[in-house]
Amino acid sequence: MSLRTKFILTFILLLLALFCVAFSARSTMQTVQDFRRQNALTRSGSVSTVSQWMTIPYIAHTYHVPEAYLYSTLHLSNPHTLHYVTLQMLAIQDHQSVDSVIREVQQAILIYRQQHSLLSGQIERNRQ
Repeated sequence: MSLRTKFILTFILLLLALFCVAFSARSTMQTVQDFRRQNALTRSGSVSTVSQWMTIPYIAHTYHVPEAYLYSTLHLSNPHTLHYVTLQMLAIQDHQSVDSVIREVQQAILIYRQQHSLLSGQIERNRQ
C-alpha cells in the first residue's frame, strides 16, 4: 500500500470519527435540553410529564400525591405487588391503552391538588 493511499484512508477515517463525535455531541445536547425542559415542567406542577415508564410510587413522590390515593383512583388492589409495575405494564394488564392510563393518572393528580388546595384554604380561613 502506498503512502498516499494510507494518508487518504487515514484522512477518511479521521473525518468519520469527527462526524461521529459531532453527531454524539448534538444528540447529548438535545437530551440535556429535553431533560431540563421536562424537569422545569415537573417543578412547575405540570402533569404533562407523566410517562409510561413511571411507577405509582415514583409518580406519588414526584407530584406530591399519596400513593394510596393513586392506587384507589386507578382501582388497583394489593399495592405491594404493584410497587415496581410501570404505567405501561398496568395498561397491558388491564387491556387499556397506555395513553388512557396516563390521562387517568393526570386527572387524579389534578383532582387531588384541587381538593387539597380547597382544604388548605379552608384551614387558613378557620385559623383567622
